[in-house]
Amino acid sequence: MRSVILAMALFLSIPLYAVVDMKNANYSETWTDINIPGSGYQLKVERVYNSRSLFNGIFGFGWCSDYETSLSSEADGGLRLTVCGGGLEVKYTAKNFDPSKTKSHYDNLIKLAAQKNSSLSKAELDRLRKDIEGNTFMRVALEQQVGFKGSSPIGKT
Repeated sequence: MRSVILAMALFLSIPLYAVVDMKNANYSETWTDINIPGSGYQLKVERVYNSRSLFNGIFGFGWCSDYETSLSSEADGGLRLTVCGGGLEVKYTAKNFDPSKTKSHYDNLIKLAAQKNSSLSKAELDRLRKDIEGNTFMRVALEQQVGFKGSSPIGKT
């Protein structure tokens, strides 16, 4: 009886498939919701689902679109392009960028952090300084927490 049920299940089943990368068990798919061709810029809403992405965008967890790519001004005068999905970040700096100015920028950030949280010890501030020098994500998060805004001189980058 079992063999008959197994045979029927194998022969009568509908094959299903999905595009899954067998190396990392990642499922990804692209959908085009709106595509209106025109004489100028083509109006297109295209979204991508990536099962391994931690991004929570306007379409929900794991979904990404071109409309979620952002350009932000850094506190050190640079521009940061953040591409949705994989988290690719590209930093643009001015031709006359002086890396020695970042030292004073880090000093200002640590000073502002110490003012906001007076319970931080010198050792904790030193560790924070080391962390923001080596980790861009932590530096940007600290800049946001202390309210440090950047500006980029237009036409000079």
